[in-house]
Amino acid sequence: MKKIFIICMAIFFCAGVASADPVEQGLPETADEKVINSTRQMVNQGFNTENVIDMTRQMLANNFKQQQILQAHAILMNARQQGLQTESIMNKAQEGLAKQVQARAVVHAMEQVRSRQAFASKQAKAITNDKAKINQMATILAGSMAAGMNHEDAERIMQALHERTRNMTRAHAEDLAMQTLMTTRMIARLGIQSQSVGDSVCRALQQGYSVQEMNRMRNTIMANARGQNSDFGQHGGQSAMGGMGDHGGDSGDGMGGGSGGGGDGMGGGHM
Repeated sequence: MKKIFIICMAIFFCAGVASADPVEQGLPETADEKVINSTRQMVNQGFNTENVIDMTRQMLANNFKQQQILQAHAILMNARQQGLQTESIMNKAQEGLAKQVQARAVVHAMEQVRSRQAFASKQAKAITNDKAKINQMATILAGSMAAGMNHEDAERIMQALHERTRNMTRAHAEDLAMQTLMTTRMIARLGIQSQSVGDSVCRALQQGYSVQEMNRMRNTIMANARGQNSDFGQHGGQSAMGGMGDHGGDSGDGMGGGSGGGGDGMGGGHM
Protein backbone atom coordinates (compact mmCIF):
# COMPACT_ATOMS: atom_id res chain seq x y z
CA MET A 1 0.00 0.00 0.00
CA LYS A 2 2.80 2.38 0.92
CA LYS A 3 4.54 1.61 -2.35
CA ILE A 4 1.38 2.38 -4.35
CA PHE A 5 0.97 5.65 -2.46
CA ILE A 6 4.53 6.67 -3.29
CA ILE A 7 4.01 5.82 -6.97
CA CYS A 8 0.79 7.87 -7.07
CA MET A 9 2.50 10.82 -5.45
CA ALA A 10 5.34 10.61 -7.96
CA ILE A 11 2.83 10.59 -10.84
CA PHE A 12 1.01 13.64 -9.43
CA PHE A 13 4.33 15.43 -8.91
CA CYS A 14 5.48 14.74 -12.48
CA ALA A 15 2.11 15.86 -13.83
CA GLY A 16 2.42 19.08 -11.84
CA VAL A 17 5.91 19.76 -13.21
CA ALA A 18 4.76 19.02 -16.76
CA SER A 19 1.85 21.43 -16.47
CA ALA A 20 3.95 24.23 -14.97
CA ASP A 21 3.98 27.38 -17.10
CA PRO A 22 7.62 28.14 -18.05
CA VAL A 23 6.70 31.74 -18.91
CA GLU A 24 5.07 32.47 -15.58
CA GLN A 25 7.90 30.75 -13.75
CA GLY A 26 10.57 32.53 -15.78
CA LEU A 27 9.26 36.08 -15.39
CA PRO A 28 9.61 38.09 -12.16
CA GLU A 29 6.69 39.02 -9.95
CA THR A 30 6.71 42.52 -11.44
CA ALA A 31 5.35 41.10 -14.71
CA ASP A 32 1.63 41.77 -14.95
CA GLU A 33 -0.93 39.54 -16.62
CA LYS A 34 -0.79 41.29 -20.01
CA VAL A 35 2.99 40.98 -20.21
CA ILE A 36 2.82 37.31 -19.20
CA ASN A 37 0.13 36.58 -21.77
CA SER A 38 2.02 38.44 -24.50
CA THR A 39 5.21 36.52 -23.68
CA ARG A 40 3.26 33.26 -23.75
CA GLN A 41 1.79 34.21 -27.13
CA MET A 42 5.29 34.70 -28.54
CA VAL A 43 6.33 31.26 -27.30
CA ASN A 44 3.21 29.75 -28.87
CA GLN A 45 4.16 31.39 -32.18
CA GLY A 46 7.44 29.49 -32.15
CA PHE A 47 9.88 31.97 -30.63
CA ASN A 48 12.59 30.46 -28.45
CA THR A 49 11.17 30.34 -24.91
CA GLU A 50 14.42 31.15 -23.15
CA ASN A 51 15.24 34.06 -25.46
CA VAL A 52 11.80 35.63 -25.14
CA ILE A 53 11.72 35.30 -21.36
CA ASP A 54 15.25 36.69 -21.07
CA MET A 55 14.42 39.71 -23.25
CA THR A 56 11.22 40.40 -21.31
CA ARG A 57 13.00 40.06 -17.96
CA GLN A 58 15.62 42.57 -19.09
CA MET A 59 12.94 44.99 -20.22
CA LEU A 60 11.25 44.79 -16.84
CA ALA A 61 14.61 45.27 -15.12
CA ASN A 62 15.25 48.34 -17.31
CA ASN A 63 11.92 49.86 -16.24
CA PHE A 64 10.09 49.43 -19.53
CA LYS A 65 6.43 50.32 -19.21
CA GLN A 66 3.84 47.64 -19.88
CA GLN A 67 2.86 49.24 -23.20
CA GLN A 68 6.48 49.40 -24.37
CA ILE A 69 7.00 45.70 -23.68
CA LEU A 70 3.79 44.84 -25.50
CA GLN A 71 4.90 46.99 -28.45
CA ALA A 72 8.26 45.20 -28.58
CA HIS A 73 6.51 41.83 -28.52
CA ALA A 74 4.08 42.95 -31.24
CA ILE A 75 6.93 44.05 -33.52
CA LEU A 76 8.51 40.62 -33.32
CA MET A 77 5.24 38.75 -33.76
CA ASN A 78 4.26 40.93 -36.75
CA ALA A 79 7.63 40.27 -38.33
CA ARG A 80 7.18 36.52 -37.96
CA GLN A 81 3.67 36.70 -39.42
CA GLN A 82 5.11 38.60 -42.39
CA GLY A 83 7.62 35.81 -42.93
CA LEU A 84 10.55 38.05 -42.01
CA GLN A 85 13.68 36.99 -40.16
CA THR A 86 13.31 38.00 -36.53
CA GLU A 87 16.85 37.36 -35.30
CA SER A 88 18.14 40.80 -36.30
CA ILE A 89 15.20 42.48 -34.53
CA MET A 90 15.84 40.48 -31.37
CA ASN A 91 19.54 41.29 -31.58
CA LYS A 92 18.75 45.00 -31.85
CA ALA A 93 16.62 44.76 -28.71
CA GLN A 94 19.39 42.95 -26.84
CA GLU A 95 21.93 45.53 -28.00
CA GLY A 96 19.85 48.39 -26.65
CA LEU A 97 19.11 46.58 -23.40
CA ALA A 98 22.80 45.82 -22.84
CA LYS A 99 23.60 49.52 -23.27
CA GLN A 100 20.64 50.52 -21.08
CA VAL A 101 19.20 52.68 -23.83
CA GLN A 102 15.85 54.32 -23.09
CA ALA A 103 12.85 52.07 -23.68
CA ARG A 104 11.22 54.19 -26.39
CA ALA A 105 14.48 54.25 -28.38
CA VAL A 106 14.83 50.46 -28.14
CA VAL A 107 11.27 49.93 -29.36
CA HIS A 108 11.78 52.46 -32.16
CA ALA A 109 15.00 50.75 -33.25
CA MET A 110 13.27 47.37 -33.32
CA GLU A 111 10.56 48.77 -35.56
CA GLN A 112 13.17 50.35 -37.84
CA VAL A 113 14.86 46.98 -38.29
CA ARG A 114 11.49 45.29 -38.97
CA SER A 115 10.58 47.98 -41.49
CA ARG A 116 13.89 47.60 -43.33
CA GLN A 117 13.49 43.84 -43.40
CA ALA A 118 9.96 44.13 -44.81
CA PHE A 119 11.07 46.58 -47.52
CA ALA A 120 14.15 44.54 -48.42
CA SER A 121 12.18 41.29 -48.56
CA LYS A 122 9.63 42.82 -50.92
CA GLN A 123 12.42 44.06 -53.19
CA ALA A 124 14.16 40.67 -53.20
CA LYS A 125 10.95 38.90 -54.20
CA ALA A 126 11.06 40.78 -57.51
CA ILE A 127 14.28 38.93 -58.33
CA THR A 128 13.62 35.38 -57.09
CA ASN A 129 11.00 33.19 -55.50
CA ASP A 130 13.55 31.04 -53.66
CA LYS A 131 12.80 31.66 -49.98
CA ALA A 132 16.36 31.10 -48.76
CA LYS A 133 17.78 33.51 -51.36
CA ILE A 134 15.06 36.06 -50.66
CA ASN A 135 16.10 36.03 -47.00
CA GLN A 136 19.78 36.29 -47.91
CA MET A 137 19.26 39.18 -50.34
CA ALA A 138 16.93 40.94 -47.92
CA THR A 139 19.49 40.68 -45.14
CA ILE A 140 22.20 42.20 -47.34
CA LEU A 141 19.97 45.01 -48.61
CA ALA A 142 18.74 45.76 -45.08
CA GLY A 143 22.40 45.94 -44.03
CA SER A 144 23.00 48.58 -46.70
CA MET A 145 20.11 50.60 -45.34
CA ALA A 146 21.34 50.24 -41.78
CA ALA A 147 24.63 51.71 -43.03
CA GLY A 148 22.90 54.79 -44.44
CA MET A 149 21.17 53.89 -47.71
CA ASN A 150 17.72 55.43 -47.96
CA HIS A 151 14.62 53.74 -49.40
CA GLU A 152 14.65 55.79 -52.60
CA ASP A 153 18.22 54.88 -53.56
CA ALA A 154 17.79 51.26 -52.53
CA GLU A 155 14.69 51.07 -54.72
CA ARG A 156 16.58 52.67 -57.63
CA ILE A 157 19.23 49.97 -57.41
CA MET A 158 16.65 47.20 -57.26
CA GLN A 159 14.81 48.64 -60.26
CA ALA A 160 18.05 48.84 -62.25
CA LEU A 161 18.85 45.30 -61.19
CA HIS A 162 15.41 44.12 -62.27
CA GLU A 163 15.91 45.73 -65.69
CA ARG A 164 19.39 44.23 -66.03
CA THR A 165 18.23 40.69 -65.18
CA ARG A 166 14.97 40.75 -67.18
CA ASN A 167 16.22 38.36 -69.87
CA MET A 168 18.57 36.29 -67.71
CA THR A 169 17.99 32.81 -66.37
CA ARG A 170 16.85 32.76 -62.75
CA ALA A 171 20.18 31.35 -61.56
CA HIS A 172 22.17 34.02 -63.41
CA ALA A 173 19.85 36.77 -62.16
CA GLU A 174 20.21 35.54 -58.58
CA ASP A 175 24.01 35.51 -58.85
CA LEU A 176 24.15 39.05 -60.24
CA ALA A 177 21.67 40.29 -57.64
CA MET A 178 23.73 38.80 -54.84
CA GLN A 179 26.98 40.34 -56.10
CA THR A 180 25.28 43.70 -56.69
CA LEU A 181 23.75 43.82 -53.23
CA MET A 182 27.02 42.80 -51.58
CA THR A 183 28.77 45.58 -53.48
CA THR A 184 26.09 48.07 -52.45
CA ARG A 185 26.39 47.13 -48.79
CA MET A 186 30.16 47.33 -48.83
CA ILE A 187 30.13 50.82 -50.40
CA ALA A 188 27.45 52.03 -48.01
CA ARG A 189 29.53 50.86 -45.07
CA LEU A 190 32.37 53.08 -46.24
CA GLY A 191 30.20 56.04 -45.28
CA ILE A 192 29.53 57.12 -48.85
CA GLN A 193 26.46 59.32 -49.38
CA SER A 194 23.34 57.31 -50.22
CA GLN A 195 22.69 59.03 -53.56
CA SER A 196 26.28 58.47 -54.66
CA VAL A 197 26.08 54.78 -53.80
CA GLY A 198 22.89 54.51 -55.83
CA ASP A 199 24.38 56.40 -58.77
CA SER A 200 27.51 54.25 -58.84
CA VAL A 201 25.77 50.88 -58.63
CA CYS A 202 23.01 51.85 -61.07
CA ARG A 203 25.62 53.09 -63.55
CA ALA A 204 27.45 49.76 -63.35
CA LEU A 205 24.22 47.86 -64.00
CA GLN A 206 23.24 50.13 -66.88
CA GLN A 207 26.68 49.56 -68.41
CA GLY A 208 25.94 45.84 -68.39
CA TYR A 209 28.26 44.69 -65.61
CA SER A 210 28.43 40.93 -65.32
CA VAL A 211 28.66 38.91 -62.12
CA GLN A 212 32.44 38.85 -62.41
CA GLU A 213 32.70 42.59 -63.14
CA MET A 214 30.48 43.46 -60.18
CA ASN A 215 32.66 41.27 -57.99
CA ARG A 216 35.80 42.98 -59.31
CA MET A 217 34.24 46.38 -58.68
CA ARG A 218 33.67 45.47 -55.05
CA ASN A 219 37.13 44.01 -54.61
CA THR A 220 38.77 47.06 -56.17
CA ILE A 221 36.92 49.49 -53.91
CA MET A 222 37.64 47.32 -50.90
CA ALA A 223 41.35 47.19 -51.76
CA ASN A 224 41.44 50.99 -52.15
CA ALA A 225 39.73 51.41 -48.80
CA ARG A 226 42.19 49.12 -47.06
CA GLY A 227 45.05 51.02 -48.62
CA GLN A 228 44.03 54.31 -47.06
CA ASN A 229 45.96 55.71 -44.13
CA SER A 230 44.83 55.70 -40.51
CA ASP A 231 42.44 58.63 -40.94
CA PHE A 232 40.33 56.66 -43.45
CA GLY A 233 37.36 56.87 -41.11
CA GLN A 234 37.24 60.63 -41.73
CA HIS A 235 38.48 60.98 -45.27
CA GLY A 236 38.96 57.58 -46.91
CA GLY A 237 35.42 56.96 -48.10
CA GLN A 238 35.70 59.56 -50.83
CA SER A 239 39.14 58.57 -52.05
CA ALA A 240 38.34 54.85 -51.92
CA MET A 241 35.53 55.49 -54.40
CA GLY A 242 37.74 57.64 -56.59
CA GLY A 243 36.13 60.85 -55.40
CA MET A 244 32.55 59.60 -55.57
CA GLY A 245 30.38 61.37 -53.01
CA ASP A 246 31.20 62.78 -49.63
CA HIS A 247 32.01 60.87 -46.53
CA GLY A 248 28.80 60.59 -44.56
CA GLY A 249 28.35 60.70 -40.81
CA ASP A 250 24.95 59.04 -41.06
CA SER A 251 25.91 55.39 -41.18
CA GLY A 252 25.47 52.69 -38.60
CA ASP A 253 22.88 52.32 -35.92
CA GLY A 254 23.82 55.33 -33.81
CA MET A 255 23.97 53.34 -30.59
CA GLY A 256 26.26 54.61 -27.90
CA GLY A 257 27.39 57.78 -29.56
CA GLY A 258 24.43 59.80 -30.69
CA SER A 259 21.70 59.28 -33.16
CA GLY A 260 22.65 58.11 -36.66
CA GLY A 261 20.58 59.48 -39.50
CA GLY A 262 20.77 56.25 -41.48
CA GLY A 263 20.46 53.97 -38.51
CA ASP A 264 18.18 53.35 -35.58
CA GLY A 265 18.88 56.35 -33.41
CA MET A 266 19.74 54.53 -30.19
CA GLY A 267 22.53 56.59 -28.75
CA GLY A 268 24.01 57.30 -25.37
CA GLY A 269 21.05 55.92 -23.45
CA HIS A 270 18.58 58.46 -24.84
CA MET A 271 16.80 59.52 -27.99
